[in-house]
Amino acid sequence: MIVFGADFLALAKVGGAEHRSLFRDGNGNIDNAYSDAINATFEYGKRRFPVQNISWRPYVALDVNYVYAGANTMTGVSWRSAQLSQTYLRVRTDLIAQIKKFTVKTDISYSVDLTTAHLNIQTNEGGGFGADPWINNRLYIGRQIASLGLTGQYDFNRRSAVFASFGLDTFFDLDSRPYQSTLTAGYSRVW
Repeated sequence: MIVFGADFLALAKVGGAEHRSLFRDGNGNIDNAYSDAINATFEYGKRRFPVQNISWRPYVALDVNYVYAGANTMTGVSWRSAQLSQTYLRVRTDLIAQIKKFTVKTDISYSVDLTTAHLNIQTNEGGGFGADPWINNRLYIGRQIASLGLTGQYDFNRRSAVFASFGLDTFFDLDSRPYQSTLTAGYSRVW
């Protein structure tokens, strides 16, 4: 949808997952757990072309994430009511340059969680005689993320290409492991 020369993107995903343990219990069974998730993204931005074959797109986005895992026991840990909800405000821009069959893309973004910084989970800690064994934990997961990405792609023809990308995420308010990097390479084919 185009509004005042800009574009608006809305994307929603609903899904579930089965989580399998690497360990077996005393009866030789593998523990499984299930979770449900809802993710929605709303973006508003505008692609600009300052010169031929070079473009950039600044935009602002709202990312809404919700994950729920029902009560279960996995690898000896029992939990119930495990849920995570996040609403990120994201500001981002990218820069794309195309030189014949080669494309380079770089992007930078900053996200801040507007709702919570904790993963709420109830775990079974055992407890003593007459004590409630369920403990409410609020695990701190951080709220501010800055990301930088660089991608290169070479098109062999209109249907096939090779690509490589590097991404770096920085978590400003986490003391341990404040950085995370991802390296991806592959071949794409359009049918």
